[in-house]
Amino acid sequence: FRELLDILNKENLTDDEISAFETKAQSWGKQMVKMSGTGPGYSQTIIITPYMHSFVYHVPVMLHNHGSLKMFSGQGVEKKNDDLRCYFHRKINRWDAATNLLLVEKRQEELREEERAKQPYEKR
Repeated sequence: FRELLDILNKENLTDDEISAFETKAQSWGKQMVKMSGTGPGYSQTIIITPYMHSFVYHVPVMLHNHGSLKMFSGQGVEKKNDDLRCYFHRKINRWDAATNLLLVEKRQEELREEERAKQPYEKR
């Protein structure tokens, strides 16, 4: 499974890497099916979760179409949500929160490329 995740974490996959992923994912899926009823924690019935099905059958198709899954990551949105939530909870006046958060986002967007000018300092 680790090998599959390593392949998925690459930026741009070649056709050979995608084919290797597809083969390894199908092999992993078959191993999971064989494990049913083999010991504690594995029921007698074959349990294939929707995530497992997607991982084995749909992820390779997406890789062929897009070359990578990195573009579908929600990491940037989650980070922005965390930052704005922190800003909101630090404020005393929480009136019209949506407007304030949009203004903060716009201000950050405008200042993103700017660099802070160093202030002169004279040691006394």
